[in-house]
Amino acid sequence: MHIIGLTGASGSGKTTVSGLLAAELLDRGFTVKLDGFGIPIKKRVMALKAEKGIPVVVDKQADRAAMQNIGSAVRAADPAYFINYLASRNDSDYSGTDFLIVSDVRFPVEAEFVKASGVLIYVCGCKQPLRGVAAAHESESHFAELFAGADYAIAEQPNLERLAAAVKALVDAGEHLKKPRA
Repeated sequence: MHIIGLTGASGSGKTTVSGLLAAELLDRGFTVKLDGFGIPIKKRVMALKAEKGIPVVVDKQADRAAMQNIGSAVRAADPAYFINYLASRNDSDYSGTDFLIVSDVRFPVEAEFVKASGVLIYVCGCKQPLRGVAAAHESESHFAELFAGADYAIAEQPNLERLAAAVKALVDAGEHLKKPRA
């Protein structure tokens, strides 16, 4: 299995690119799974909201800040927790999968994990920047380093059609998405 990690600022289009990339790879006959380092946090925050009767979508900024706070606490206790969580699922959840697309690479250690068995793509741009506390969080501070270490970048595009064309061009370029790492 090859991992394709997506990194970039919040609002840059990582989730959109992951969907376009998955569709393109599926169209070419590959098996694809989508996952993320932050999935356990998102699940917990959504469960807490449901438990308290809070609608799932209330305030993206507040939800992001809650997830960031939980993530920081978990990372302080176990710096490799999120990597281990994703890696532990390889055998059972990803059996027979050609590509795992991880759409939330936020830290250099996560980028290193991705690049050990795949590629890192930096998604440029930010149409809806975070504000306040969420914008100042450590998970929003590594983008220069992540950009410098990325294997590829997808430039900001004026519309979804052009973004889909950029993703297709990246896949068309060939073997780079399947290259084994030394």
